[in-house]
Amino acid sequence: IRAVAGTSAGYYAAGQSGVLLRSVGTAVLSYTAAGTPDFFGVSAASPTEAWAVGDVGTIYQFNGTAWQKVVSGTGSALRAVWAAGPGDAWAVGDAGTVVHVKNGSASSMSGGTTQNLLSVWGMSATDIWTVGAAGTVVRYQGSSFAPVTAPATTRAITSVFGNLASNVWMVAGPDVFVWNGNNYQKYTPSLSDMTAVGGFSTEVYVTGSKGQLYRYAGPGFTSVETGTRNNLYGIALSAPTLWLVGDNGSVLSKLR
Repeated sequence: IRAVAGTSAGYYAAGQSGVLLRSVGTAVLSYTAAGTPDFFGVSAASPTEAWAVGDVGTIYQFNGTAWQKVVSGTGSALRAVWAAGPGDAWAVGDAGTVVHVKNGSASSMSGGTTQNLLSVWGMSATDIWTVGAAGTVVRYQGSSFAPVTAPATTRAITSVFGNLASNVWMVAGPDVFVWNGNNYQKYTPSLSDMTAVGGFSTEVYVTGSKGQLYRYAGPGFTSVETGTRNNLYGIALSAPTLWLVGDNGSVLSKLR
């Protein structure tokens, strides 16, 4: 399982071989997409709307009743998606690909880079951050994506998330960077690679290889035992719950 998104009612998850999951109460419903594409990203606009993206330009939308395929107009692998609002999603992927889906129609635009884009997150529909290979950071501020100040790393930045207007968090290998509006601060909670960052309110978590999970609530990160040594690839939080997903079909949850 490669990605997870949380809502007040449960979670959506996506992974290899076309797997799409959603929780309904204590049950988990599974759907397999036609052609069994590998999914890499998922995002929820609400408890009844979610988006999943994957290889060969695959985009699926859950409309409250069923998963439906959306024509993306690209054959590039899409690595991540962010739901800006109802019927509105941004997907990013290989070679700087950006696809914006709004009201059922997809349009492509330049990502401001030719590097592979691996994660996307937005503060609003006119303030969107996307990150990727070779320390790439680009930002959309209402008209186009353009490179902005990046952290001091040449490693792939695999995840981006903001928990406050002035705090944008990024993961690159074992390092975690936070942009405060003027500069980056660096943390290295582990010697092993982290893969994803997520949070809720002032809490921020990073997760990664060998079941690692670290929590930041200031001034630094502390380790949290997950009970697994599977590699973890996705993290999501809602007001009541934290979810983690990873290898061997792992889906973990913890009340916050």
